[in-house]
Amino acid sequence: MNKKCGTLAHTRPRVTLKKRVGFLELPGEIRNQIYEYHFQRGFKCEFVEMGAKLGHTQRECLKFLSRNRRSSDIYAHYLRRPAPVADVRFSRVLGRYERIQGLDTRWNTSLTGLIFICKQVYTECIGFFYLNTTFVFDSPSRIANFLKVPSATNLANVAKIQLHYRVYGEPWETKDVRWKEKHLHSWNRTCKTVAKKLTNLQHIDIWIYTRERSLRFGMDEPYLKPFCWFCKRLDPSRTLAKSLITSNVHLITAYNRWDSFTDRSLQLASLHLHKLFEEAIGCVILGANPEVAMKDFNGAWENQYTQWHHHLQFARTGW
Repeated sequence: MNKKCGTLAHTRPRVTLKKRVGFLELPGEIRNQIYEYHFQRGFKCEFVEMGAKLGHTQRECLKFLSRNRRSSDIYAHYLRRPAPVADVRFSRVLGRYERIQGLDTRWNTSLTGLIFICKQVYTECIGFFYLNTTFVFDSPSRIANFLKVPSATNLANVAKIQLHYRVYGEPWETKDVRWKEKHLHSWNRTCKTVAKKLTNLQHIDIWIYTRERSLRFGMDEPYLKPFCWFCKRLDPSRTLAKSLITSNVHLITAYNRWDSFTDRSLQLASLHLHKLFEEAIGCVILGANPEVAMKDFNGAWENQYTQWHHHLQFARTGW
């Protein structure tokens, strides 16, 4: 018997070294909470031209005070800025990527490096990435290119998109009308595909840009046809975007810019009518009846702003 292993050896407390627990050894519930916390702020991926300007044009101007109203009250519609969200812009065609291009990646300003740690972490958190990222598009071709790259599972996790649609306008020559029809048909076909493939689409943000002077505000206007694919139908089986919760519409025309009119009352009337029409489009997409959705706009047009009918050509009455 070894003398070192006497009775005193049994009275000494046994010291066990604590094993360091790695991230992948944590329970799955805890890892999911970490992923959810990491992605809760959200990201934005813009598939547009590198120098494209989206949304309202912000203009730096001096704020002045008058006896009754401040300038911030007049142009409050333009001066609101959303909270900053980490975003990245892709101007190249997806799927055509060379390894050497990875050297130009700015990892310190990238959206997240979590999905590049290992295959297991990627598999576990990629769903959170697609669920909390807003995907922005400005053309049908970029949308079609994006839909070809992610898997069907990842596309099913996309919940938020933002579409920037520029109306073709009126061609100068009759022979060019076919290009306007082709442009509208391309957007109509692409929006139908989006509504079918993004089965978990919950939030849609639509920006419509037009420079037409003879613009009419009505639900039967041709430039609104592509977005009818996101509308909820009375028959649920005919609804493509079944998970849609919110629909925000922004209409930018020649009549709601900061310098559209010199008369302040006319400027405010134009902004209010634009806002009412945007809300009406959003309500129709969410399943409201067009006549009910346009009730506030028609009431304001026929009663509150009757004096401006000669200056504004929004409704079916025209001049």
